[in-house]
Amino acid sequence: MRNTHDLSTCLSIVRTEYIKLVSDGSDNVKICLPEQYPGHFIHGPIISVHIFKDYSIELIDNIFTNELYKLHDDSEDTNVSIVFDRISETTKDILKDVISKGRKETTVLCHCFSSFSAEWPAIVAVMGVDVAEKKEYDLMRLYLMASRARVRCSILIVPEGGLLLDEYPFILDLFKKLEPHSHVMYHSKDLAAK
Repeated sequence: MRNTHDLSTCLSIVRTEYIKLVSDGSDNVKICLPEQYPGHFIHGPIISVHIFKDYSIELIDNIFTNELYKLHDDSEDTNVSIVFDRISETTKDILKDVISKGRKETTVLCHCFSSFSAEWPAIVAVMGVDVAEKKEYDLMRLYLMASRARVRCSILIVPEGGLLLDEYPFILDLFKKLEPHSHVMYHSKDLAAK
């Protein structure tokens, strides 16, 4: 099975932004981040992107729980992978706790560096960002994690280490470019309190 149309479009945007940052004329980008070819993809559900503008255990728990159950509820037999990178132990504990309460026999928790040759019908990519100076690295990780999904994909962007995502305009601008092809939602403690 191939990526859905909207997922492949989002991956193409992320890849283009990555090339703008790092391209040195070599073929390394083609090897690391394979090009998406329009026309070979099925139409499917739109990607859900959750951007946490600040760190909130309650919000992460709530959103992750909803996304995981939504992916599992679409098909009782669907295997879901939770692909993560650069998250704190606290965030990882939230993921493990939610998985243990749900369908743990059909849910895999996997570090992104262990998932590059794997693929699943549905994934939740949980990407921690802790500094605003790793644009190229963050784009590469986002591309590689999201490309593991074949049909359904949810992405959670979690600020770690005290970072507020308003301090990282590059990543916010990237997701504005993805908005026509995904459902981007912003979360913060202030909005949740209202």
